[in-house]
Amino acid sequence: MKKGIAPVLHTFFLFIALMPLPGCIHRRHVDRQKLLINKSNVEKITIQPSEPPPITIWVHGTLMFYTPVYHRIFGDKSCLLAINALPQGHHFRVLAETIAYNDSEHFPIEEFYIFGWSGKLQNQERENAAKKLYQEIITLQEQYEKKYGIAPTIRIIAHSHGGNVVLNMARLRPSAAPLTPHLSHKASEDFARLQSAGKTTTDTFL
Repeated sequence: MKKGIAPVLHTFFLFIALMPLPGCIHRRHVDRQKLLINKSNVEKITIQPSEPPPITIWVHGTLMFYTPVYHRIFGDKSCLLAINALPQGHHFRVLAETIAYNDSEHFPIEEFYIFGWSGKLQNQERENAAKKLYQEIITLQEQYEKKYGIAPTIRIIAHSHGGNVVLNMARLRPSAAPLTPHLSHKASEDFARLQSAGKTTTDTFL
């Protein structure tokens, strides 16, 4: 009986001893592998810089009856302010952040500006504001070119009579002006319609 059990136990213990052997051999084989990389054959990866962000300028409209508290940040003068310079929660900053949030590609917040003017319901006030806006844009363009090395794309969003402030800049543009306007599709259609009617000056909109 004992002689019959002995061969079985011997075979069993031999099987147990040999079970981890293939795994051990495999691990030792992997550990001895060496990964050789020829640096001369490694392709260099160059990350192309993204295009500089376009400039967005918001021009507010007429301020009826009284000057809102949020407008005081301009200090009773026509000027261009960067959105990031305005305090959190400011009316114009919230407006700009809302636009940038919904289309950051075309209206990035880092190059978003607000142009403040008196907002008075007078043609002369809008003409004066147009002169100041034009000067501010020229200065902003020069700063942009120094920073990015190329001329900027400038998008102007105007509300109410702020649109007439922008249109009045057409009278200020010299023949060799550094600014080249590009109308949107809708604006181009409106301009063509007015041109066919013989009305293409800013007087049409005043």
